[in-house]
Amino acid sequence: MTSPAKPDTVVHGNREWRKFYKRIGRHERRLKDSLRKNILKNVLENLDSLQNSIQKYAIRHVSEPPGGTTYDIVHDVIIFNIQRNNTANFIHETTHGGQYEKGEIVYRNYLARGLPDTCGGVGDDFDDEIAAYRAQFALDPNSVFDLPNKLNKHPRRLKEIDKPWLVNVEDTNHHPPVLIYLPNGKDGVTERHINIFSTRRDMIDAYFRADSTQWRDDYILGNDPRYLNYPAKLRRYRIAHPGPQAAKSTVPPFTASTVHPRFLNCASTLFLSYGP
Repeated sequence: MTSPAKPDTVVHGNREWRKFYKRIGRHERRLKDSLRKNILKNVLENLDSLQNSIQKYAIRHVSEPPGGTTYDIVHDVIIFNIQRNNTANFIHETTHGGQYEKGEIVYRNYLARGLPDTCGGVGDDFDDEIAAYRAQFALDPNSVFDLPNKLNKHPRRLKEIDKPWLVNVEDTNHHPPVLIYLPNGKDGVTERHINIFSTRRDMIDAYFRADSTQWRDDYILGNDPRYLNYPAKLRRYRIAHPGPQAAKSTVPPFTASTVHPRFLNCASTLFLSYGP
């Protein structure tokens, strides 16, 4: 498992968030490319959703790439680990925040001896990462084009940000460089799609090298009490705070009968990104 660079600062206030938001908004208004413009509109909508969420978020500055999105279990805070003043990096990590709110990603929610109090998520998959890189590309194509790649693939268009490109993205802070998104079958990123609907079969298919006895026959990731699951957390909040002021859910309630066949597989990983 790869860890984010050592943090310099944690920003709990809204000042930096507003700065990024305004910068993205100005860029969106100037864009003539309709596809990139629409993606940035979605980015702004996601930031509005995160800003109004019942979940606490914070920005932590890291000195060098890669960044990541992690969960501080003790303080119940999702942390966007980004490079200072790096708007593309901010877009990438907050895209993962939106995926968490939709149930695409969950976080370990228990403390245990030998495990860190701040952890990466379960559910980071190729689709999640491609969406995050396309979002940052919509603001700054060079932030993706310039990433080290084992095959020297450098996307010039959104559709070139695909699985063959992603799996060859390198972290050159290691010697020799390591492939960030190469699945290992045990943990970390997975090629298979994973979310709160994922079943035991999904877990086994994605993590064929992991101990399958940890997942019961009737297992569903969203029902696992060991993980922070935003849709479930939001439902509990709405029960405790009934009325018109209660936060709105981003996904419908789910049960075992609502599992969709495309929702495949799971992982334990950090959500890594580079900035320009």
